[in-house]
Amino acid sequence: MNKINNIAFSSFGLVFSKITGVLDMPSRTGATTYDWGDYIEPLVHKEDIIWKSKTIKLTVLFNGNRFNKTLSQCLLMLESLPREFPLHTAYGEFPVSLKKVHKSKDFTEEYAILELEFEQSKDLFIKNKPAISGGNGIKIDDYDLKNGFGIIVSKAKFSDDVSEFKKVQANEFKTVDKKTQKLADVVLPPYHRKLKQLLLDCVIPFDTIQEVAEKTAQFQKIVSLYGFRTVLLGNQSYKCFLTDGFSIKEFDTYVKFTLKLNIAQNEDI
Repeated sequence: MNKINNIAFSSFGLVFSKITGVLDMPSRTGATTYDWGDYIEPLVHKEDIIWKSKTIKLTVLFNGNRFNKTLSQCLLMLESLPREFPLHTAYGEFPVSLKKVHKSKDFTEEYAILELEFEQSKDLFIKNKPAISGGNGIKIDDYDLKNGFGIIVSKAKFSDDVSEFKKVQANEFKTVDKKTQKLADVVLPPYHRKLKQLLLDCVIPFDTIQEVAEKTAQFQKIVSLYGFRTVLLGNQSYKCFLTDGFSIKEFDTYVKFTLKLNIAQNEDI
């Protein structure tokens, strides 16, 4: 049953309509790389991994006549919620805060469409790693995406469309010419470097909401770990790290998202 702070939706005068963001993965926040001048170091130690909060949005119908409540009473109950409380949904239970309540333009004291915006800032990922399952498909850290998480990769590609990390200007200095033994000017040409990305378009077919919620949570646990992820694609492996999250697009029988992995090694693709 859907509940807000262990209180049924009906006690607020609400009827569930739609939920979004509940399966999304947030992005990292803070510095994710360090520029040593001649080397860009990915920051992937445990203390470097900080995640943004996750936004969960609920669209609900307020029906005052059905539940013998006015919209003002409903909004007062929402305003009186503690700073953090559990949100119970078909996808699981989440510790959240209520950030915003958006009302439809044509609301009355009897009827309204509300969008409740919640923020989850802790317990973003499950505590324990899932067990490793075998398989011969695309893998991340020995986890076969299809066998382990039910993930079908519909497309895998490499992208250079990422921010330029460094551009070194032409550097002039003097050195001794070996032939003439005299000082000569040397000019190093400017260059730039980028971190390339591996993009995986992922699809998860599912039969139940509980199934897709469990598989998605397990997968997010793996890609959220500190250190590098080893991605096996065909016969080539890549050391990668995650900075961007992803948004889950929901459908009747499957969900899909794009996983963006920064390649820290094997950059000469």
